[in-house]
Amino acid sequence: KFAPTGYRRAKKDLGAIAIAYGDVYVASIAIGANYAQSVKALVEAEAFPGPSLVLCYSPCIEHKILYPRGLSRLAEEMKKAVDSGYWTLYRYNPAHTPNGQNPFTLDSKHLSIDVHQFTKLENRFEILKRTHPEVADQLKSSLQQWTRDRLENYKWMEKRGAPSDEASGPALDILVGSDTGTTTELASRFAGLCRSRQFNVAVHELDEVTPESLRAMSNVVVLCSTAGEGDFPNNAHAFWEGINDPELEEGFLASTKLSVFGLGDTGYKHFNAAAKNIESRLLELGAVKSQDIGLGDDKDEDKYETAFESWLPDFWKIQNAPESPDEHEIPEPIVELEVVGKELAHQYERVHPPKTKTITLTKNERITALDYDRIIRHLIFDVRGVDFSYLLGDALTIYPDNDPALVEDFLDWYKVDQTQWYHVRGTKDLDPRRAASYRHPMTARQIFGEVVDITGRPNKFFYKQLAKFAVDEEERKALELIVADTPEGNAAYSALSSESVNYIDVLKKFPSAHPPLEHLMSLVPCIKPRLYSIASSQRFVNDKVELVIVVNDWKTPSGATKRGLCTNYIDRLATDGHEDLTHKVVVSVTPGTFNLPPTLMEPYVMTGLGTGLAPFRAFIQERAFFKNLGYETGPMWLFYGCRYRAKDYILGHELEKWAEEGVITHLKPAFSRDQKEKVYVQHKMLESKDDLYEDLINK
Repeated sequence: KFAPTGYRRAKKDLGAIAIAYGDVYVASIAIGANYAQSVKALVEAEAFPGPSLVLCYSPCIEHKILYPRGLSRLAEEMKKAVDSGYWTLYRYNPAHTPNGQNPFTLDSKHLSIDVHQFTKLENRFEILKRTHPEVADQLKSSLQQWTRDRLENYKWMEKRGAPSDEASGPALDILVGSDTGTTTELASRFAGLCRSRQFNVAVHELDEVTPESLRAMSNVVVLCSTAGEGDFPNNAHAFWEGINDPELEEGFLASTKLSVFGLGDTGYKHFNAAAKNIESRLLELGAVKSQDIGLGDDKDEDKYETAFESWLPDFWKIQNAPESPDEHEIPEPIVELEVVGKELAHQYERVHPPKTKTITLTKNERITALDYDRIIRHLIFDVRGVDFSYLLGDALTIYPDNDPALVEDFLDWYKVDQTQWYHVRGTKDLDPRRAASYRHPMTARQIFGEVVDITGRPNKFFYKQLAKFAVDEEERKALELIVADTPEGNAAYSALSSESVNYIDVLKKFPSAHPPLEHLMSLVPCIKPRLYSIASSQRFVNDKVELVIVVNDWKTPSGATKRGLCTNYIDRLATDGHEDLTHKVVVSVTPGTFNLPPTLMEPYVMTGLGTGLAPFRAFIQERAFFKNLGYETGPMWLFYGCRYRAKDYILGHELEKWAEEGVITHLKPAFSRDQKEKVYVQHKMLESKDDLYEDLINK
């Protein structure tokens, strides 16, 4: 079966055959070697409006992988196949050709190990070495040369299609770490700004970058958000693990210039920890620091934009970048719209961002009193039949829609046919979230209902770009004032921000600034998902996942009432009084940041307010599960703060029941408004200070 005397002719290259047609999407992937590249290829293949071929490498039991590895370490086997060049990772996307882009992308650019380090792990190759050693040595040498030649050919294919005007500029690699898409949006815009200044730009997710590929980059910018309390975003874990390989020698990145900008929130203790840690580690490996790290803060008036606008001029200066020739011109959109006739219209399909699933919302009921001014809802989702799992402390990420009535009103005002079908094509700066959203034709109503964040809050960049479309001179001056770095400009921007104006409000305030649809879709970001702590233990509830969510309402200085996008979406999905009413919701799971005790006997001390009860309820359910099985469990304290026992003691009946059963050993609710004197959780903790000390310190 495996040619026991050796096989001297290379296998047919199915990828090359398919690429030769010119209109077939082709990718070569190995999940164990590069998970992010595999996901990207599959998303692109599904989005491509023609035939797609994805070639996937996987070891086989017939390969006789040698003990002690066997088939128990498939990921390592796949990685060695790629690192040796035996299997190459690439993507060929004909959709890039009309935009003047190279359709071929080589994702594994280096050979980091000898091919023999891969073949020696499989008995099919070792048999030849034992039976025909001279032939084996000859073929080993030939295979090594063949892998090198093939890699050089792929490099030539990638270089051949590169636009000549870009190739002449300085190289710049932008590495992106993002969870909710905010940093990805920034990277897309930043890449466009750099290209306008003649940089030869490549954008990569952090997990796509190996230490070897990083070493080949001479000029690097890292844009990275921090998730939760100092954690890395989901697409940066493999990168962080890779650059912390103890075998990387000192000076490994001596030829790499480095700039870093982080997106964080000073409301957390470990502000911008991910970006800071990445910079620190890369400098340890010898990277040359180009400028001080930029630290975007979500608490700033213009969020991360405030720090980014201060960091960016230094970047241009240090890079000796020329002025952008189109600084005052209308920018090219990052999407193109092709009108689709009714005969080619696509059956409606809900937008699914990467790595999301659809689950069924079976219960969404208000659990605060009707006469109470805060609405808190208890949500229960049914995940039967869905490959869906979560751990204690994880968060459910919900992808909301805009209010259909609001979308209809806006599109009517904007003079857009809501029922018109479009095929949305992306340019080189299209981010993965948009690319996945636009993988099939959709109506204008769906585009602005499920993708474009028209109810989001504009930043200064949007006002600056919108001014270029204003045909009324007074409106143009007013928009330019908003972004001016003057006391008057800052006051104008602050006035709009304090009123929580959204993109629709601004467009209606300046009606002469009327960007064409593709420009508007490029300027306004995608709808951001929202994360909510899961309020259930999967062991306890089996095929369900539960949340408790407060509806986010507030009043602006002018007295206008505003409501958050996602909580408005959730409120619209209410099932109060309708037991048979269900809704489909697009979600994903984001890993939590809790470090849970290793045994059931470890004391838990939990302190929370309002919907901060959510993760603690999951912990309590987990303890209840094991206690019901007969396991002994340790002390469990819950200090829970709310205003009134009768109005917002959410799920209090459950807490009291678990206290009676001994799952919660110390239940200490604090009702701040039920008596004349204010009582808060800290008062309850002081009342129990001796017992708390015993459990926390002595146990």
